[in-house]
Amino acid sequence: MDRLSRGSLCMIGVQGNSGEYKHYDVHSLYGLTMAITTRKALNEITNKRGFVLSRSTFVSSGQYTGHWLGDNHSKWSHIKDSVIGMMEFNLFGIPYIGSDICGFFGLPTPDLCRRWQQVGAFYPFSRNHHENGQEMEQDPAIWADRGHPEVTEAAKQSLYLRYQLLPYLYTLFFKAHVLGNTVVRPLFHEYPTDPQTHSIDEQFMWGSVVLFSPFLFENQKEVNAYLPNDVWYEPTDEFVKLYPKTGLIKIADNNRQVPPIHLRGGNILPIGYNKAVNTEVLRDKPINLEVYPKDKKATGDLFWDDGDSLNTIETKQYNFYEFELLANCSLQLRVKTKGYNSSKPHLIEKVLIANTLNAKINALLDGKAIENVVVKEDYIIFPVNIDLNAAQVGQIWKIEWKTVDNTCNLK
Repeated sequence: MDRLSRGSLCMIGVQGNSGEYKHYDVHSLYGLTMAITTRKALNEITNKRGFVLSRSTFVSSGQYTGHWLGDNHSKWSHIKDSVIGMMEFNLFGIPYIGSDICGFFGLPTPDLCRRWQQVGAFYPFSRNHHENGQEMEQDPAIWADRGHPEVTEAAKQSLYLRYQLLPYLYTLFFKAHVLGNTVVRPLFHEYPTDPQTHSIDEQFMWGSVVLFSPFLFENQKEVNAYLPNDVWYEPTDEFVKLYPKTGLIKIADNNRQVPPIHLRGGNILPIGYNKAVNTEVLRDKPINLEVYPKDKKATGDLFWDDGDSLNTIETKQYNFYEFELLANCSLQLRVKTKGYNSSKPHLIEKVLIANTLNAKINALLDGKAIENVVVKEDYIIFPVNIDLNAAQVGQIWKIEWKTVDNTCNLK
């Protein structure tokens, strides 16, 4: 067994101006205090949010820095380890966490890098990184030049999906800051009374809504996943559809570009532009609301600020919106907090509601007819173009719809 001092100072060494501290008692504080000092300096110099990343963290480090999981290797076992580490560090109060995608040491195979890009796109801190002087580059774009366009395409599509989900991820970080919530969490956090979830370490959730069941093993053709007894939806090329099963399921690869995802019913997600390449593009584009009913009801919310200023939460310079679907075929959008004003519109362009009957409807937004409503077999699209920036605190928008025989078509 290695000594505690391996790679460090002797634990009985003394520190402090007068030698008043033993190294054993202060070893873990070095990385923490470096993060605090760096964060303070960046704030004072730039007066903007700075990016701080550390491998040496301790209790409360999450307030000042993100963490990456160290210099890993291009091994299949390290992909799975990263999923476990990501969930662990959220328990430690350090939610901005990630692993070096495709591995820091060693040469990844195309299949390993493809799978790692798929899961790594959904680390809160997502970065492809490797050692200097490596004989083969591994960034996403270079794989297409080597005759492996499937790696590049998997990275591109997974990152596009990440950007679509960023409004939700940003809201999760807001809740982590003010409530101490986890951002990434294991299934047993949401289903503690289901003993089947207690040992699952190959699936993870973003918040309480998005469940990822990635491919983590070499030559893996299907994922053995678990869906707790609840209402779940599965993304499709058009929108989403109700998933017909719960319990243990098998998910085939079928050359999928993104990891398998399921969406928990009873929730409303804010979804960003589907081809954003950075957050500036994302913020300039409208968002949509996707509604996944459970028992004909759903709720959701959205945090929004300027994305760059310091202390927007403490100074109330942010907006917070709440969304609620009611069983009588009405959807309310409420302005809970309004402290941020932008010169640009912040539009909710469309509201998409899943699990509905295909029936002709009449729809109203605040009593006025909604034009060009799209009714499909299992979902409805309402074009609404609601400008959130033009709202006042306490304002409510209300979408109501009924079939032509005055019934609600939620299933």
